[in-house]
Amino acid sequence: MESKMDSDEEFYDCLSDGKVVNVVECCIPVKYCAIASPQGKGFGEVFLDLKKAQEKWKQLKGARMRVFDDYACAQQFANTPVKNKTEQTIYPPSPKADVESTPYSSVTQPVLLKFRALIEKGDVDGMRQMVAENPMTLVRLRYNALHVAAAAGVADAVDFLLSRLNSTTFWKQIYPGSDDQTTIERQKHVTDLYLNSPELGNLETPLHFACKFGHLNCVRLLTCHPLTQLDVLNRTGQKPVELTCFRMSGRAHTDSQSNPDPVSRATILTQSIRRLFDQ
Repeated sequence: MESKMDSDEEFYDCLSDGKVVNVVECCIPVKYCAIASPQGKGFGEVFLDLKKAQEKWKQLKGARMRVFDDYACAQQFANTPVKNKTEQTIYPPSPKADVESTPYSSVTQPVLLKFRALIEKGDVDGMRQMVAENPMTLVRLRYNALHVAAAAGVADAVDFLLSRLNSTTFWKQIYPGSDDQTTIERQKHVTDLYLNSPELGNLETPLHFACKFGHLNCVRLLTCHPLTQLDVLNRTGQKPVELTCFRMSGRAHTDSQSNPDPVSRATILTQSIRRLFDQ
């Protein structure tokens, strides 16, 4: 009794020497087993014995085997070489990416954590030393260094970070092979990312952080930068100015403010911060 499976649809592929994959065991009477050889590796053959056909098929990497009821069809299949996959594509191979090299090594996670701790402590001298030893420390820091400095209220750290990001000399140091135009474009692009990219939690920028914690000097440095976007919305649709002093603690950097009353201090800070957005 004939199997319901159409014998014309039985394919066997030999993808590696001596290794059989996707072999369908068939129980139907074998008539003509055609072996199509890979292009450039001889001619195909037609067998009446399935075992002999499989032996031949296993010997030829990239060969294909197919079972036919009709000898003419089997012979036609065997006489058609299997094209190499690389020759089947109509597209040329993609060129390798032209990645600019830098003389500085990548930065490990422990080093990044150390750099973050220096930012939070306001140790600008330590930050300056680490960036001088390897500028990639600043470039590779994730959870934006400006976010860390703005949240901690360390205006000196914000000022130092911006001074490096704004410096074309800094970027030329990292990528000495870049021309002047590329260096300027890179400086603007990365600085824009530092100033305006949201963190993953509440989608807030460094300016959101500085405003909601009431860090006046940090807000002043960020708002006066020409690339800072003042109206970026966070996850709840709020602009930085709308969060002013929302999470201000008693340790907020009040700079010249000496009023001991937290409520009065928050009111004064709120007014001062909002004036910066109107300038």
